[in-house]
Amino acid sequence: MIPSNFRNFFSASAGALLFVFSVLSVVDISPAQSAVPVGGGGYADGIPPSDQFLGGYYSMTAQQVVTNFPNLHLASFVTNRPIPSNHWWTDTLVADRSYEPTNGGPRILQQDPFGGQLWAYPYMLAPNSSGFNLYFPNSWNARSNPNFPEGGFNPGPALPITGAIPLAIGTNDILIADFDEATYPPGWVTTGTAFGAGPIAGGSWPGESPAVHGFLGSACVNTYRGANTPQGTLTSPTFTIQKHFIQLLVGGGNDTNNDAVRLLIGTNVVFAAAGQQSGTLYWNTWDVSAYLGQAAQIEIVDTTSACWGLVLCSWIVASDDGSSPAARYSGSFSPVQSVVTGWSDWGMQFSLPDASGRHVDLTLARGVPFVWTAWTGANPVINFGAGPLYEWLYLGGFQQRRCPGRLSGKLHSRVSVAVRRR
Repeated sequence: MIPSNFRNFFSASAGALLFVFSVLSVVDISPAQSAVPVGGGGYADGIPPSDQFLGGYYSMTAQQVVTNFPNLHLASFVTNRPIPSNHWWTDTLVADRSYEPTNGGPRILQQDPFGGQLWAYPYMLAPNSSGFNLYFPNSWNARSNPNFPEGGFNPGPALPITGAIPLAIGTNDILIADFDEATYPPGWVTTGTAFGAGPIAGGSWPGESPAVHGFLGSACVNTYRGANTPQGTLTSPTFTIQKHFIQLLVGGGNDTNNDAVRLLIGTNVVFAAAGQQSGTLYWNTWDVSAYLGQAAQIEIVDTTSACWGLVLCSWIVASDDGSSPAARYSGSFSPVQSVVTGWSDWGMQFSLPDASGRHVDLTLARGVPFVWTAWTGANPVINFGAGPLYEWLYLGGFQQRRCPGRLSGKLHSRVSVAVRRR
């Protein structure tokens, strides 16, 4: 329920709000209106009927502002506060992307679920459906035509900050391996040089292109070690097949003879899964019901240096559920919108919730080179990529981490980030 006095405030503040959309619609305060005092000023208690459906080409009408008030990206517990209509963060709140139809008629109303860029200075932050990107602009865009005034900051490359959801084993499922730690699980044996000492944090080797996607957790098996030339094997301890299906995430080259994950019964290969000539891992399901009760091993092999001569592997799970495991195991945090939760003269707070109650809460202050985040139900993942882009960053507790590279996985639930550009 929106308090009536606040709805009136928002109604009468339409002119101020429309300033965000570059057109100021003047509201005629007729004698029939009453002034409601606020501090040293006030607002009218209603919009004159003659002006309720008037609006500029780039603006919503006053009545549309009132009608669409519930669609603001605003937490319910702050709806009783006057809303700043032209602050540097107002687009997060309003996110208007409406347009005038070419054939005339009423303005088509639509919103961006996250709003636009937040220029807090010295950094810029842009929320999105994976988390948010940080930018540290330090130059102007060059003019394309010297005869016309053009400008705008060049934001520079993005520092993506996403979220990883802590995964739980499904009911009655058995985890064979998740490859989510710095070393391989106990009992797994390597030969050759392709597998190194353990899975690769962040999934991708520095400089690897395309980057690795689709694995669960913060790391995965990846036999690309700066080139396709390393070769070797990674073999599990012997285990007993107890479930009807084995499901696993596999990527890399499409060669079941040389770059693959295999199921061995004795010395016989009874199943093999390979990638799709891609850095993305996909689920594979083996129906192993014919081998229930038998001893088996998982063998991951890379025995070629050809193009796409690599294998990627993430979770391996035994289950009696033969349906797609993607519905049971999803490790990516996917916010659905921005929600403003508070503000002050120099700062603002907003949340990025997903559909399952997980969220990251952010605090920004203009002129302060920090972003404060608090994660609920997800772990932050900071992806630096391979280039010498950032010299250092600080995490909660002031732990210093050197770049380039990747910092991903099980970090603090509360993270304060400060990054200095090289």
